Amino acid sequence: MSSAWVTQNGTETELTIWPGENLLEALRRGGFFVNAVCGGKGTCGKCRVILEGKDAARESVLACQTVFSDSIRRILLPEDDSDSMDVETGGREGGSPVIPLPRRKKEGGTEEQYGVCVDLGTTTVVTELYSLTEGRQAGQRSGRNRQSVYGADVISRIQYIQEHEDGLEELTVCIRRQIFDMMREICREAEIPEDRVTEMSLAGNTIMQHIFAGLSPVSIASAPFRPETLFLDGTALDGGSWDLPAENPVCWPGLTVRLAPCASGYVGGDIVAGLLAADARKQPGRYLFLDVGTNGEMALGGQTGLVCCSVASGPAFEGGELTCGMTSTAGAVNRVVLTADGGDIVFDTIRGEPPKGICGSGLIDLLAVLLRTGIVNAGGRLLPPEDARAGGAPEPLCRRLTEDENGNGAFWLDAGHRVGLTAGDVRKLQLAKAAIMAGIRVMMRTVRAREQDIRQMYIAGGFGRHLNPDSACAVGMIPEGLRDRITYLGNASLEGARKALLEEGGRIQLMSIARQCHYLELSGNAAFNEEYMEQMSFGKEE
Repeated sequence: MSSAWVTQNGTETELTIWPGENLLEALRRGGFFVNAVCGGKGTCGKCRVILEGKDAARESVLACQTVFSDSIRRILLPEDDSDSMDVETGGREGGSPVIPLPRRKKEGGTEEQYGVCVDLGTTTVVTELYSLTEGRQAGQRSGRNRQSVYGADVISRIQYIQEHEDGLEELTVCIRRQIFDMMREICREAEIPEDRVTEMSLAGNTIMQHIFAGLSPVSIASAPFRPETLFLDGTALDGGSWDLPAENPVCWPGLTVRLAPCASGYVGGDIVAGLLAADARKQPGRYLFLDVGTNGEMALGGQTGLVCCSVASGPAFEGGELTCGMTSTAGAVNRVVLTADGGDIVFDTIRGEPPKGICGSGLIDLLAVLLRTGIVNAGGRLLPPEDARAGGAPEPLCRRLTEDENGNGAFWLDAGHRVGLTAGDVRKLQLAKAAIMAGIRVMMRTVRAREQDIRQMYIAGGFGRHLNPDSACAVGMIPEGLRDRITYLGNASLEGARKALLEEGGRIQLMSIARQCHYLELSGNAAFNEEYMEQMSFGKEE
């Protein structure tokens, strides 16, 4: 057994490594964050680190494709930017979280009790602590889901569980430790004894909830895609389980964990909680609910019931598997528009920092601009400079283009060609947007609804918070007729978990919504395949 020094965020830590051990797995074991979007298959190129040998020579390598040797003295990792993530924690856009009336009354001499609500996302995790007697918020924490080192999407994490004997326990420990660490930080800052925190309301997709509960999600990954449970029986988990000592970081003695019920293997508790937050089922008429993350989950219905489905949009809208894609952290380009004269572009970044990459809303904006100026054609080809000029694209935009080895273009936001969009990136976005729109159209077919029959479209999640509806319609991700009927819910999953924790009857309402959902399985669905092929185009060729 050998060791090497690992440097990340200015801190140097000694890591014990077995000779011949895979470097990515060793760094995971040591608790270091490495951006392994593809789950360690060597295809995304995101887990690049610098190795420094005993002779001080440096080498840039992919951690997932490298085995450790005694010649390595130091491993230099990119910064872990989890704390700079632009995570949505509030309610609907334009206001702070609505704190509902408390459901309990504090009796004389009774110590104040606290509950925690959690939005367990594939990419991000948000944790909030509330007084159960007064309904006030005591603190909040958020950050990147630490399971991201096992892959950007849930399928990568299921594959890890399948391929490693202790994979499920490893991922369960990872996420429990992260959430409980967040809770401990809040308690410490607010000076609240940990034993006063007695309830948790958690909402996440079906696979994330299974992993948190220590249940295998493997059956969800293949037909007939059935989870071990949908948690419709109101199952509660014991936070002090596993027969581990009370001080173990993955235990919380005395904590009752209630998971949001799921509608199916791919429409989870986060969507059911989001539908509770939208509160639309009490209104007349039909509505559409859309949550775009590493998957695209959606529901269409009204007072009499809902149809719902999930499409494999991949992690493209959260920056995964794209050349310069990134999550919504400081330095991510999140808005791109044409200048007033239409000749060039301007863009914004999160926190105004120099551009490091492009997050989902910025990608949709940029793609819409390139379509409008003819730099991306209706078939989805990103044109090289000369073809773009021949088509009449503005010269300042043409100067941002380069040509790749296949004769396609690459469009750059910066002079150094570090942040931009490639032809391969456009193809992935094209596949993702087609899946979203096809899912919407199939639901509309199922309930025989026209665009004019849908009174409101709710968009949930951090991606939706920055999404420009004009851009989303321009690329064909959402129906043009719903452009002016959009309501942004913000973090609807968290708001739904909060309602379930604090409001009288909140849990009962969650169960009721889940039972009203009729799930449409799109795998092998002829109507979906037909719509998917139709929605691939960005419009008619000139």
